[in-house]
Amino acid sequence: MLKSYAPRTPALQQQFPRPETSSVLSIDCGIAGDLSYTDDTTQMFYTSDTKFIDTGTNKEIAATYMTQTLPLQYLNLRIFPNGTRNCYTLTPVIKSNRYLLRASFMYGNYDGLDQPPQFDAYLGVDRWEIDLPSNSSLYVWNEIIMVASLDYISVCLVNTGEGTPFISTLELRLLDNSTYQAANESQSLQLYTRLDPGSTSGKRIRYTDNDYDRIWSPWLENFWTPINTSFSINLRKDVGYQPALAVMNNAAMPTNTSANLSFYFPTSNVDPRLQYPVFLHFAELEQLQNNQSREFNFSLDGKYALGPFSPKYLSVSTIFTTSPLSGQDQHVVDLYKTTSSTLPPILNAVEFFIVEQQTSPTDGQDGKLLLHLHSTRFTRNIISELNIHSIIL
Repeated sequence: MLKSYAPRTPALQQQFPRPETSSVLSIDCGIAGDLSYTDDTTQMFYTSDTKFIDTGTNKEIAATYMTQTLPLQYLNLRIFPNGTRNCYTLTPVIKSNRYLLRASFMYGNYDGLDQPPQFDAYLGVDRWEIDLPSNSSLYVWNEIIMVASLDYISVCLVNTGEGTPFISTLELRLLDNSTYQAANESQSLQLYTRLDPGSTSGKRIRYTDNDYDRIWSPWLENFWTPINTSFSINLRKDVGYQPALAVMNNAAMPTNTSANLSFYFPTSNVDPRLQYPVFLHFAELEQLQNNQSREFNFSLDGKYALGPFSPKYLSVSTIFTTSPLSGQDQHVVDLYKTTSSTLPPILNAVEFFIVEQQTSPTDGQDGKLLLHLHSTRFTRNIISELNIHSIIL
């Protein structure tokens, strides 16, 4: 996405006596060591990266890309012209807890070469297959959900001879340990995409609009009809997933009320051995009359998986695959109404991940570990079942 921002003013570079905690850590890579600030948009407190790494050089992106629409964190970056491997040590971390880790990158033609570098990233000893910007105006972020193997997390950037490694932000969010249990000590979940079906704003949703600071991207197909409500949704904190209220207030349904609500992923052919856990979030937004019903089944890759299911009125239900989808280039999810249902299926929110096998830590240098996307070969052909997660009120 093309984004820019005006130069950061001294008023935004205030110092705050707010320490990092084991639940939230927001690092603006490349600002001076004595600077910290609260982002006006997200209300997140950002601190300098100097206490987490002692190598590298601070830089600013080119003024051409500094416009008001660029998030503040992308104005600066830290580059690593010296050494092959440079590592951040993220702490404090609670061992055995689940975390969302996000690493973001904007090159911004800081060096005037207009040639975005390519390099590798590692979490501990395992390679993390990250996306990097392909031109000077783009910024990209990479997310992974992991279980902390030790009391710190090591994020390393490795020079592969294709330009100087750099980074813009590192963000760590403590999750409810009852959620995303497909992430465990032996595997982690790399985000494929997190979507907000039915959104008409065209804007991404993140903190303060949702717990855990997950980023939700708008999604509306031309054969879907959006529906919404202004009433408050019970996000079910007892369940733990708590998708964004602004996301759950919207939903998509098929414009043809007799049609299925169907979608497929990935959108381009990739390794069929990859494994995809799927999480779907629902809430009924309409007060149904006595002669109305919304009831539907689920099929995965053409096979019945679960149902019938009826979303609860103004209350979140989360449904997820108990085994990841795998064994095909593309996977199809169908929500289709039952013969007795008078209303079509709806979908409020959906998350797709890729399973990454995790190396077991052997000592303090080998810990916290996420697999290189291409280092494991998946041989099982699993069509998963779905599980309804804590939907009983």
